Amino acid sequence: MKRSGYSVAEPIRVDAANLGVPQRRTRMILVAAKGVPLSVATQIIHRRKRTVEGTIKGLPVPPVGKPLPGTDPLHYARRHSALNIERLKHIPWDGGGRESLPSHLQLACHRKTKGTSFSDTYGRMRWKDVAPTLTTGCTDITRGRYAHPEQNRAITLREAARLQSFPDDYIFHGNAGQVATQIGNAVPPAMMRTIARSLKAALRA
Repeated sequence: MKRSGYSVAEPIRVDAANLGVPQRRTRMILVAAKGVPLSVATQIIHRRKRTVEGTIKGLPVPPVGKPLPGTDPLHYARRHSALNIERLKHIPWDGGGRESLPSHLQLACHRKTKGTSFSDTYGRMRWKDVAPTLTTGCTDITRGRYAHPEQNRAITLREAARLQSFPDDYIFHGNAGQVATQIGNAVPPAMMRTIARSLKAALRA
């Protein structure tokens, strides 16, 4: 890029949680430009952190298994096994984790590792904090800290989309697994909007 005439800034490590996204998501940003002051373009504007509570708490309790006619097609809870429901009942609200499970409900692999391996599995999100990094398994309690802060279920696709900063009118295509993949792999729109403001300021400088 330098040989092509671009000025290239040093890589910047940013957390989406500081850029208007209610989620902890660390990424590397590299800015390169021609005829633009990089000192301005790389001054990323930090925004006030948004929380899980401010993002999803107002949503209604979702139906289980599939959306009801006339309701939000992404806001329904996946079906959990009776065993996993029992596990969730033992995990404290608002940030509790699998360390609270009685021994007969713990997985053998978790008992062996004593909580050091994949410690977020079966964990609940905290209302007053940002969400953990969403992955393609963001609606599966066995894949991370993706349990609702209070209800005995994983977050819905709608809740995941909001935590990734997608507006409710954004249209996803495909089945539930494909939509979860789109959400988990996405660059959060609010993060890019904040970065774009820095680039816009540089163009005006």
